[in-house]
Amino acid sequence: MHTLLINAKTLEKRAAVLENGKLTDLKIQQPAHAAITGSIYAGRVVKVVSGMQAAFVDIGLEKNAYLSAADLPASVSSSKKHDIVSLLHEGEKLFVQVKKEGDEWKGPKVSAKLEFTGTSLVYMPYGNYIAVSKKIEDGKVSGELRALGEALVQNTEGVLYRTAAAMKSTDELKEEWLALKEAGHRLQMDKVNKVPSVVLSADNFIKKLAEEHLFENAEKILYDDHQLQKEITQYLPEHRFEVLEYYTGKEGLFSAFKIEEEIDKLQKRIVWLKNGAYLVIDRTEAMFVIDVNSGKYTGKTSYRETALNVNLEAAREIPRQLRLRNMSGIILIDFIDMKEKSDQEKVLKVIAAELKKDRIHTRMAGLTELNILQLTRKKTEGSLSALLQDHCSVCGGTGRVKGAEALAFQLERLLWEHQYMEEDGMWIEATPDIISLLKGEGGTHLEQLEAALHFRIFLTELKEPAPHFHIRLTGSTEELLTRMKKSN
Repeated sequence: MHTLLINAKTLEKRAAVLENGKLTDLKIQQPAHAAITGSIYAGRVVKVVSGMQAAFVDIGLEKNAYLSAADLPASVSSSKKHDIVSLLHEGEKLFVQVKKEGDEWKGPKVSAKLEFTGTSLVYMPYGNYIAVSKKIEDGKVSGELRALGEALVQNTEGVLYRTAAAMKSTDELKEEWLALKEAGHRLQMDKVNKVPSVVLSADNFIKKLAEEHLFENAEKILYDDHQLQKEITQYLPEHRFEVLEYYTGKEGLFSAFKIEEEIDKLQKRIVWLKNGAYLVIDRTEAMFVIDVNSGKYTGKTSYRETALNVNLEAAREIPRQLRLRNMSGIILIDFIDMKEKSDQEKVLKVIAAELKKDRIHTRMAGLTELNILQLTRKKTEGSLSALLQDHCSVCGGTGRVKGAEALAFQLERLLWEHQYMEEDGMWIEATPDIISLLKGEGGTHLEQLEAALHFRIFLTELKEPAPHFHIRLTGSTEELLTRMKKSN
C-alpha cells in the first residue's frame, strides 16, 4: 500500500510517503528555509575570476552564488572556448537559476542556462540536446519521444522528457512544451527593475510534490488542510480523485501514523537495524560518514556469515537513510570487513538495487581495499539535520539541538490537537525565540491561531540556554491569569 500524507495545517509544510506502513520518503518545507533549487533570480555579477573560469553573482542571499563559464549560454552557441572575462563583466545584470543549494560554508551554484520544469518535460532554451529519462525503459516509447523532440526544438533549444511523459499523449506533451516555452520567453523579455531579486520561485510545495511524482503511485492521499484539495486535483486525473481523503482526526496527521517518532529518530546518530546491528551516521564539512557495526548480532556459524548478514541488512537500510535525511555530496560507508569477492558483490548488488528507488541520482564509485564504499549523491536541498537543528550555543557548536523554528512548529501542531477543548485557555512557557515565531509578525499568527482553536493562548518567557517550551496549565482565563500572577 503506497500512502502519501500531507501535513500542511501549520506554516511548516510536510509530506511523507509510506510503503506498507514504512516511511520511505520525507519532504519538509519551512518558510525561512524554503528550497531554492530551480528558482530563477535577477542577479548582478560582483566578481569575475579568470583563473577559476567562474563568476560570483549577488542574488540577494547571504552568500554570493557561484557561476561557472560552462553554465553560460555562450558555451552552447559556440564551439569555441571563451575566457569568462570576455563573456561577463562586474556589475552586469543577468538571470540565473539555482542548480545546487548552498550551505553554511558556501553559496549556491547557479546557471544562466535556464530550465522550465513541468510534470512531464523540461524546456531548456539553451539546452541544445534531447534526452529521455532512464526510467523509461521501453525503447519504442523512448524513440517516439526523441522523434517528437526533434520536431519541437529549434536553434539552441533542448528538451528533457521526465518519467511521466511515457503516460502522456503527443498532444498533451506539445501543449505542455508550448506553455513552458511561452513562460520562458515571457520571463526573459521582462524588464526587472529590482536587482538582485527572485523572479520565479520554485517553493510551491504541492507543485514540487507533483514534479517529484509523489502523487503518481499513491493509492491513498491523506491531507489535513481542506484548502489543498483544489490544488492537489490539478495534478491528478479525474479517475484518481477517489484516492484523496481529508484527514479529520483529533490527533495530528503525522502523530497518528507515527511519523513524528520517525523524524525524531532521523535526527540521531545511531540507527538500529532489525538484526541488532546498527549504523553510526556522522557529518563533516566535506562529507557524510556511515559506520556499520555488528552490535548485538553475533551470527550462528562464522565471522564471514556475521559480516555478510550485517552488511546486507545495512545495504538495505542505508539508501533509505540517504533519502530521508537528504544526505548529499561525498558519502563514505565503512562496511564490516569482507574478504571474499563474492560477498562484496552481493552487498553491492543489494545497495545498487535500493539506490534505484531514489529520485535523486547517486553514483557508486566502488569499494576500497578497506571495504569502504564511496558514493556521491546529487545535492538538491539542504540535509534534514541542517533544516531541523541549530548549532548549539551552549557547547560552542560541537553538538546540535533541535532548532527554535522546528520546536515552534511542534508546539503549533500540539495546540491543534487541543482544538475545541473544554477549557477556555492554555498557559505555555517558552523561550523568547519560540514565542516570537508563534506570535508571528505583529502578533497576527497567534491571533489567527486562537480564533481557529477556540481558546486563549497565554505565553510567558522561559529562561533556558536552548530553545524549549512546555505547557504549564489549561483552565479558565481567570484561573490562568491568577496562577501566572502568583508565579511572577
